[in-house]
Amino acid sequence: MAQFVIHRGLIISVIQCIFALVFYSIAIPIYNGYLMLGYTTVYTMLPVLCLIFDEDVSLDKVKEYPQLYQSLQKGRELNLKTFLIWVWKSIYQGAIIMLLSFWLF
Repeated sequence: MAQFVIHRGLIISVIQCIFALVFYSIAIPIYNGYLMLGYTTVYTMLPVLCLIFDEDVSLDKVKEYPQLYQSLQKGRELNLKTFLIWVWKSIYQGAIIMLLSFWLF
């Protein structure tokens, strides 16, 4: 979830950087405060709500299906490679959003 929150913030940063580069380093925010507040609230609230409705797994089920937890035990879910993948996705998605904005408007 931490990587998702960083991803969410990086998309906004990439959009703002591209906007500033295209319009000669103008220091105008592309989104006003209310939009930023709503965006961060909604996209931070939804993953937390998913965690609230998450259920614990019984010890019997964990012992029955150990292969489900092997990647977590080996540290494969949160490492530098997955972090850089999330950063690349953020840059790519932010650039696509700006390119579509320029093309449509």
